[in-house]
Amino acid sequence: MRFGAKNFAALQEGIQIMQPHHVSVYRYGGEEFAVIFQAEQMSSALSLLEAWRTAVEKRVWREENLRVTFSGGLGEWHFEPLEQFVGSVDNALYSAKQQGKNRIVRTSIS
Repeated sequence: MRFGAKNFAALQEGIQIMQPHHVSVYRYGGEEFAVIFQAEQMSSALSLLEAWRTAVEKRVWREENLRVTFSGGLGEWHFEPLEQFVGSVDNALYSAKQQGKNRIVRTSIS
């Protein structure tokens, strides 16, 4: 079953409700979101992402037998070129998917 636009909107809304004021959530492509933490410690960012991941996994959706999980890549920007940073976080995301999905993986430079 394809995860529809209404479900994405509900997911994004749920994340925005749970987020602190120093976190911004953006849709970044078809089925991807970018979550920007401002001046957040990596351990705090990881804890917050894990809380979101768990909440999404436990949520009951209207569609019968719909199970939603998400994987994420997490990195800390050290003023390297933005394309390099986004690429490293994207690689961490694909690593999370390859490791079985429904997990958060940090970049190797974090």
